[in-house]
Amino acid sequence: MTAPADWIAELEGTLADLVPILGRLRGLLVDQREAVAAGDLTRLLAVTTEQEEASARLQHLEQRRERLQMQLEHALGVRGLYALAEAAIASETRREEFLAVVYELLRAAVALQEERERAAALLTAAIEVSLRTRSFLRRAAGSEPAYTAAVGFPGTPLAPPQGEP
Repeated sequence: MTAPADWIAELEGTLADLVPILGRLRGLLVDQREAVAAGDLTRLLAVTTEQEEASARLQHLEQRRERLQMQLEHALGVRGLYALAEAAIASETRREEFLAVVYELLRAAVALQEERERAAALLTAAIEVSLRTRSFLRRAAGSEPAYTAAVGFPGTPLAPPQGEP
């Protein structure tokens, strides 16, 4: 087995290892959304810890994938996983198997991105509600004026002109 053949096998294994990590991160985003929606801070903290661990694993695998892919691209004079498969794998069956892993990884990455967008939207909405609630509570407690115009603060339409008593 030549170096590129060894590298392509290692790259394929790394790509295959990335798929369940992406799936795990996607599942954790679902768990995060559910914890936020339920207001379950304990669960949210536990999910966050799991996300950090899975993200560290993802980073490790992604670095390995990048290193292997760059080595192969340099050795074979091509760019991209499809081109690597064409250049490094003679057997059509093996090439199709390799590309099946690539496509599975792509589907997992797209699903994760879609879940991230949903989670970001929910977290943004939760933050906005929290800020509105905080402002309401400040007004209710009297630490923030409820109606700045009505009490005549400078710069408001009903404020007395500056310099006049």
